[in-house]
Amino acid sequence: MNLEERINQWAQLLHMHDHLEDGIIAELEDHLRDEIENLVDQGYSKSEAFEIAVEQLGSMTAVDEEEKRALSAHYDWLFLPGLLSNFMKIGGRQFKKNRLTSGINLIGLTTAFCAILFIGLFIHDELSFEQHHPDADKIYRLSYSFAEESGKVQDRAFFSGMWVDMLTPRIPAIEENFRFLTLSYGYIYNPQSDQSFYEEGIYWSDPNFLEFLNFPLKYGQAEAQLQNLNSIILTETTAQKIFEEENPIGKNLKYRRTSHEVNFVVTGVI
Repeated sequence: MNLEERINQWAQLLHMHDHLEDGIIAELEDHLRDEIENLVDQGYSKSEAFEIAVEQLGSMTAVDEEEKRALSAHYDWLFLPGLLSNFMKIGGRQFKKNRLTSGINLIGLTTAFCAILFIGLFIHDELSFEQHHPDADKIYRLSYSFAEESGKVQDRAFFSGMWVDMLTPRIPAIEENFRFLTLSYGYIYNPQSDQSFYEEGIYWSDPNFLEFLNFPLKYGQAEAQLQNLNSIILTETTAQKIFEEENPIGKNLKYRRTSHEVNFVVTGVI
């Protein structure tokens, strides 16, 4: 009887024990084959290696008793490190024996997890976009579509400010409105330090800006914002760049672009 037949016969005897499931028998057979391989490398014959490996693994009665005790035991979190270690060993053996198949499975599993992660992040971003504003479900941005002579329709996400005053009295559902205009870029000059800072995110806005959008103030009073034409609100990052750690409320700034220059007083930092 060759080695493979003896191992199969040994495995068949294990199947006679009620408490040994197929997965456990396969795991025991892996242990047996690994031990036989190690013993053969040490110089033992295959027959001798089989006998020694079976003896080291334990008799069928001992294996059966260990499995009964394991099934009746109450497992808790203290067993987790040992279980994980055992799973890692078994996984390592399987990977060595089936490198190609295991590699494909590992790549597939990794790809699946990454796909789930990125899909989840995308869905979270879509569902939470601009939801930090109070009454976000009631805030709408006015846009329009127009058809060219060629028949092509273009959608624009901006609108002329005059339409707000025309539409508000005609549509009762509009409770309040505000307008803002992007200036794109310009230079902010600090006369105290005699420094100019190039900025791209510059906007003109109606005074009720903070009533619509939730940007908490770090410095300044909410009711005092944008009440005068020369008042300006800075973001915390911009304020720190221009004034460093100094409280900028009441400080003077100048906005410069081409030949235009406008004086401002800082009234708030968001």
